[in-house]
Amino acid sequence: MNRQRRRSAAVCFGIVQVALLLLASVAAARKPREPRLQHVQRSVAKCAPIGERRGHASDGVDADWSASAEFALHGVDPREHKSLHLTDALELAPYLQRASSRSMTVCWRTWGLSATRLLLWTSATTTATMSPSSQHAPGRLCEHRMVTDSGAASHAHAVHLQDLQPATTYYYAVGSNSTWQGYGRSLNFTTWPLSTRACKLNRTQPLLQAQPAAEPHQQHVQPCELHDAANNERLFRLWVLGDSGSGTRPQLQVRDAFLAYCAASERAGWDATLLLGDNAYPEGTAADYKRTFFEPYKEVLASVPAFLTLGNHELRSSDAMHKTGAYFKYFLHPFHAESEGLASRTPLYYSFTIANAVHVVSIDTEITVATAANVDAHGNARNPIAVNFLEWLQEDLRTAEARFTVIFTHRPVYSKGWYDSDTDKKTSVFRARVVPMLEKFGVDLVLSGHSHAYERSHLIGGHYSTSKKLKSSMVHSTNNTMHKGDCARDGTVYVVAGVSSGSTLHRDAFRRTSHGHKRGGTPTTHPVMARSIAAVGGSLVVEVRGDELQMKFLSLDGVVEDSIAIRKERGACLHNQRLHK
Repeated sequence: MNRQRRRSAAVCFGIVQVALLLLASVAAARKPREPRLQHVQRSVAKCAPIGERRGHASDGVDADWSASAEFALHGVDPREHKSLHLTDALELAPYLQRASSRSMTVCWRTWGLSATRLLLWTSATTTATMSPSSQHAPGRLCEHRMVTDSGAASHAHAVHLQDLQPATTYYYAVGSNSTWQGYGRSLNFTTWPLSTRACKLNRTQPLLQAQPAAEPHQQHVQPCELHDAANNERLFRLWVLGDSGSGTRPQLQVRDAFLAYCAASERAGWDATLLLGDNAYPEGTAADYKRTFFEPYKEVLASVPAFLTLGNHELRSSDAMHKTGAYFKYFLHPFHAESEGLASRTPLYYSFTIANAVHVVSIDTEITVATAANVDAHGNARNPIAVNFLEWLQEDLRTAEARFTVIFTHRPVYSKGWYDSDTDKKTSVFRARVVPMLEKFGVDLVLSGHSHAYERSHLIGGHYSTSKKLKSSMVHSTNNTMHKGDCARDGTVYVVAGVSSGSTLHRDAFRRTSHGHKRGGTPTTHPVMARSIAAVGGSLVVEVRGDELQMKFLSLDGVVEDSIAIRKERGACLHNQRLHK
């Protein structure tokens, strides 16, 4: 009897152990995992009057959510209402990605797992294009609840807002059920004016605002032509930062100098920020990005979309082939044509278009371009990565509909600053495989970092080799005001500006080191360069109005150290016969 009891007890104990193991595995399976930002499910923003959504259970919005939205829309400060709470639960404050004339993606991260909500509203008195019938409307509301693919709450949040009104300022707040950031007018963004490509897509009319009626004398003009004419009068501006992520005081001085420049100009804002790689020193880790990127630029990232390219320091902690690491974790590049470019299907290179003013292309010089080195007997790339890239680039440039085209990369095509482009194999491949295509489609400006000095070339074309093989016929203009025609092969200006971290990085520019780079002392100037400046930190300002593009090198002291203008002459081919066919 005792033996049977012991045997029964052992069986029961085994059953209990199996049950405990099953319960533990179920609990582990249910534990939410932090997703990569790319894997977060993004809901489409459909905006409607507040009364049309409030109280409908099918919307998944509770009464408190609708009530808090109504306070914001009617001018009541939610911070004064006891049912709403402001906390410091954000790990990363809101930052903007994937902008366009009709959409914007708002990203942020929370320390704890939480549901995702975003409030969006606009004031009828802040837009000049509001129709007379809606002048006294209290505003409209977009409301979202976004979860991860598994249906769990998330650390990483991204809401893609669509069907917005072009050239319109929106105010927004992010949060969960009881945690809010951004009420009032501290968080806002302005959509870009409508581009020719977006206009021709003939999308549905945005829900937030009615289109103004055309004047009688404009009735015979096509709507897209009206947008083009309006865009020709507007000033478009890009802020360009190269090798910026040092986390030092000069980095902040570069930022403040640009903000002061904008405040003193006819337009206080800008349309996009471009970052030329090495955005977060020293390793490009999550901690580096938080300290040297998100914190210094917190205010501007919440109001102006940022577009980045990959630098060599990012690759110290990110895997470009598997798309892992901080660079791919934090940023949503518009590689599915969200920003009115051509879909590339990879975050390593992409494009976007701001109105009909400027088409911008980001090219990865660290991984993608290097794959084009291996060619067959006919000079065609063998690597599938290179084939896909070159085919995409050709089609993107061929179909771009903008007055100017700007390329931004990390490694410079020509440089004798912090490093020597003559001895860099990746740059040699770029010159041989990519530059001829850029010239074929009339690219105007190529911006790069990596070399910690400022260098700006003449208007050049046909130079695909080392500096010693430059011919005088390849230099089309040595003036600071350059003229180009509509046809291809009129030349390109190349700018190197890896100096946005201030003098801490480039104080030794141009002196020879053990790596064969040139640093310090007397600059060794590349023969294509019109200006070479060492030991001056700063950023680039690119401005487009109508048929003129201006590029300025703005120092951290607020001084314009160098500037050029490129003017387009419609219907002219100024240098086409001087370049190699």
